[in-house]
Amino acid sequence: IRWPSFLPSAGDEVRLLASISSELAVVTLPEGAATFLGVRLTGHGMYVDPGHIVFTLSSGEALSVPFDLETLEAGTPSPEFSDVFRPGATFAGLLAASRSGTVVYVPGGSERTVELVDRRGFAERLPLEPNDYRFAVFSPDGRRLVIDARSGGITVLDLATRAPTEVV
Repeated sequence: IRWPSFLPSAGDEVRLLASISSELAVVTLPEGAATFLGVRLTGHGMYVDPGHIVFTLSSGEALSVPFDLETLEAGTPSPEFSDVFRPGATFAGLLAASRSGTVVYVPGGSERTVELVDRRGFAERLPLEPNDYRFAVFSPDGRRLVIDARSGGITVLDLATRAPTEVV
């Protein structure tokens, strides 16, 4: 079970909305019985009154799905907006929804640029096409930068010439 959150109570029953194997589910406590909703996601779902669940996909898209608290049935997801930043391959989009429906998120999607920042705080955007970059590491001699993209590509950037070389 990942990203559990409380649902409005139904009498003495405690119910959690959670992601189980990348599918939205309602878990009833203390039994631990799970009702799967048939909705795939890559992050966490958040319940919004009067009956919707908001969640994100790996593409950075935010969706909402109608949800009935009594029957525990979900409708068809519909897109709300895109460009939600995801800080890594296994992380949910940086999005939060209040019970009343206010949503806040960090924009950015998966297309990012890379900047080199010196000790004085001066930033220089490096000559690389936007991509879903995850990690960067300097070579031991400090003359090259190796950058990993979530898509599987690795780029080596010569810092003297600013020439990028695609490795994979």
